[in-house]
Order: sequence, then structure tokens, then C-alpha cells
Amino acid sequence: MAGAALITGASEGIGRALAHVFARHGHPLLLTARNAARLDSLAAEVRERYGAEAWCLPADLGQATAPAALHQAVRELGVEVEHLVNNAGFGLYGDFLSRDLEAQSQLVQVNIAALTELCHRFGAEMAARGHGRIMNVASVVAFMPGPMMATYFASKTYVHRFSESLYEELKPKGVSVTCFCPGRTESLFQERSGLAFAPRPGGGTASAQSVAEAGYRAMMAGRVLAFPGLLNKLMPLGERLLPRLVLRKTIHAVMRRRP
Repeated sequence: MAGAALITGASEGIGRALAHVFARHGHPLLLTARNAARLDSLAAEVRERYGAEAWCLPADLGQATAPAALHQAVRELGVEVEHLVNNAGFGLYGDFLSRDLEAQSQLVQVNIAALTELCHRFGAEMAARGHGRIMNVASVVAFMPGPMMATYFASKTYVHRFSESLYEELKPKGVSVTCFCPGRTESLFQERSGLAFAPRPGGGTASAQSVAEAGYRAMMAGRVLAFPGLLNKLMPLGERLLPRLVLRKTIHAVMRRRP
């Protein structure tokens, strides 16, 4: 049997699609998100479709105590996490001072603090065993400034830098760390962040399933940095090729238009 996978933010979007991909490849699943009903529905789907084992562990990673409680819940189940997928995260649209400080602090808690703590807790167990895989879901925006979504863009930059650093530290211990950087993907992310982008006719928005497949392949290959699709691979070049002033002003203008 393939090693168990703990997937955060598993109730929808890329997380839900990842659960299907892991289940199809024979992995037992530990599914966590805030919405218990959606987790139960997902667990029933993967059990029926793939015969996969699946445990639902509802948790709100916006609460500072949640990562430790989640780790303890997994230990009580007696399941070893071979694959940790830190997929949970959210964004907030609007200029920094106009957004509620509490909401911004919660974003930092979910996107940065919870991810970091889960890497530490489960990564220590993987290193002690001498094997394991971690995938941290960042974004193509990790490579650029983000006026109008400053906290979100910065959080993904942290995930990128942290993951690459952790890769070097854990590789000698038999643990791989992958920073996965998708672009625009079919999900509720835009609506919930306040962007409300519509899917672009003829392309531009990837399916959650195709993104999940790419993420799974990258994680299993032990790649340190991975992008689904050619366009997403090219986007970070903008940071290198454009003057910083031009890049900042261009992104600011685009974000203010809210297509």
C-alpha cells in the first residue's frame, strides 16, 4: 500500500482534486478543512470510486492551536504521514489599509504559520524515519510584488523561499520538499478573495484536476520547484526581465482593473 497523504484545504478546488489523484494511486487519505460536510462527501467519493481509506479531520487552520491539534489527531489514529500536502490558503483583495487587520492576520496564520508548523511537526517524523515527501502549494505570484493583494502575494513568496530552503535541509535526511506554483485555477478562490475573475473564454484558467495531476507528479519526482503549464513557467521571468518599478506599476494597474 502507498504511503498515507495528509491534505489540507481538501474540501474543494485543488485540494479536492489532489485527494482524488492520491486515492487513485492507492494512498490512504487524511483529509482536513473547515467544512466537515464537504470532507465527509469527499471521503465517501474516494472510498466508493477507488476503494481508498479516508479519514476526515475537520480543522480551522486560521486558529493558532489548530496545527498542533491536527498533528495530535493524526497520532491518535496511528497513521504515519508519508506525504504532507500543505494546500490550505486564501487571499484578500483590496488595498492593504482598507482590509480588516484581523482578516489579514488570519491569512498569515493559514498561509504561513500553519504551513510552517505542519512542516515542522510532520517533517520531524519523516526525517526520523528517513523518508517522506512534503508539497507546499504556493503560486506563480510568489515571484512578484502584489499591490491590491499585498499580504497574499507576500505569503506565497514566503512559501517559495521557505520550501526551497527546507528542501536543502531535509534532502540528506531522505525527505523531499516541493514548492508547487499553480496559476489561475478553477476554484472558489477568486470569488472568496473578492476578485471575482470570470474564466477566460478559450483558456487561461486551468482545471483543478489537471493542476492536481501536475502537482502529484512533481511531488513524486521530488522536484523542488514545479509549475503546471508553460505559461506559468514563463511568468516568473517577468521579475527578472522587467525593472522593479515597471513591474510594480503594471501589476498595480492590472489588479485595480479587476477583470
